[in-house]
Formats: sequence, structure tokens, C-alpha cells
Amino acid sequence: MRCEMCGKESDHFVMLPIKQSDGRYNTIACFSCAQQSKVYCRKHDMPHLGFYDGTTACRICIEQLVNLKKDDASRILSEIQKSLSPEDFDNLMGWWAETSNITRDTFEVFILRLVVMKALRSKEELEDVLQTIQNERNAAAILPYII
Repeated sequence: MRCEMCGKESDHFVMLPIKQSDGRYNTIACFSCAQQSKVYCRKHDMPHLGFYDGTTACRICIEQLVNLKKDDASRILSEIQKSLSPEDFDNLMGWWAETSNITRDTFEVFILRLVVMKALRSKEELEDVLQTIQNERNAAAILPYII
């Protein structure tokens, strides 16, 4: 196969979450091009997850930050609940209910993971993401819609 980034033939490829002109959200890259890409985590030697808005983040980096910040989960949940309308908050709870059997997260950890994903995708601090939610009073700021 041919690398979609450099055009060279290779037997080993990595799928990168880069949107193509034909609408596809995956790019087939040789290992060399993948490692040089901004959507590849060199620390964990793996491609990022891709999100609907074109942002990306490393799955392992997400989990490491979630584990590091678990003590802040109840505070983060409380701040988000205060910022959202009851309807918006209920929508988050409904989305958690639909995914909790897969992720096995408590609601607090689910919300923390959403905030962490947004922070890593936008290269912001967690507190900046919380501030955006408080300012916009909208849960859409943290919904990931993975592609």
C-alpha cells in the first residue's frame, strides 16, 4: 500500500485521525509519517483518538490525567451542575446512563473524563474548560463525539 502522506510504498501502516478532502476521517500513513504527525503520541507510541470537531487526543494520556485528577471529580461535577440548566444536566446524566455499561465509570468520573478530554483536545487546563462551561452555561463544550 501507499502512504497517503509521503506517497511511499510500505507494508506497515498506521491509521491517523486526519480528515481527508473526500470526507473520510482516517489517513493511512507509513510508520515514519505517523510518528512525525501531530496526531500521534510519541510518549505512548500510538495514534490519537479523533473527534468530530477535528481535534485529537491520546487515549492513554486521557486515562492518565483522569487517574491523576480523580480526587477533583466531585468538585468538578458540582461546579458543572451549578453551571448548567437542570435539563442540560439531565441530558449529561442520560448520556452517562447510555455509556456507563461500557465504561463502568461512576457519574463523577464520567464528567471528569469529559473535562479531561476537552482539556487535552483544546490544549487547555482543566480549570479553563470549567470556566468555559460556566461562561457558556452549556454542556456542549465537553461532549466529545468520537469519530
